[in-house]
Amino acid sequence: MSGEISFYIIPNHTGSQTVTLHLGLAGYEETKAEGGSTSTTGSKINDSVLNALLSGHILLFQNYDSVSGEYSNWLQGSVIKGGTDYQFSVTNANAEKDVPWKVTLYWVWPLRYENMKADYNGLLDAFVDAQATDLTDIDGTSYRYSQIFLTKDENLDSVDSRSDAYNQADEYIGTKADYLYVTVQTDLVN
Repeated sequence: MSGEISFYIIPNHTGSQTVTLHLGLAGYEETKAEGGSTSTTGSKINDSVLNALLSGHILLFQNYDSVSGEYSNWLQGSVIKGGTDYQFSVTNANAEKDVPWKVTLYWVWPLRYENMKADYNGLLDAFVDAQATDLTDIDGTSYRYSQIFLTKDENLDSVDSRSDAYNQADEYIGTKADYLYVTVQTDLVN
């Protein structure tokens, strides 16, 4: 699965501007009301495992070349309490006061582990390999996790074991979160 996220920055003055963006990604669950109806506002899920897995399964890029099909400028998120934070800067050399300036990001949720290694020109290789060895215990269970993997297996050296652990992580995300929200905040740099 893949797509794009577009939003607009409205400059408060004319001239070159650099803006730091803070993009948040978090899982939400439907809120059940009396009578069984659900609310679209839901409630944020505070689950450290879910937050870590989201940051490694929903990949965000600043650029996409539609001719070659290649993504670039990967935004590596940092896991924070209640979600994942992506921080990056964008510049508009010719910003005009009160004229919206469009920013587009591209997201990908790789279908399989093999896609993580094959589809991004080596961009993610070191990250993926590190995730196979940097696993955290889930208290009270025999499971361990990283930003990409969820497993009972201590050894993630084979493609099959990594594929199983990637799929297990996808299943965890799907059973915990009913939907995802993206938030954007800005800090004017100049």
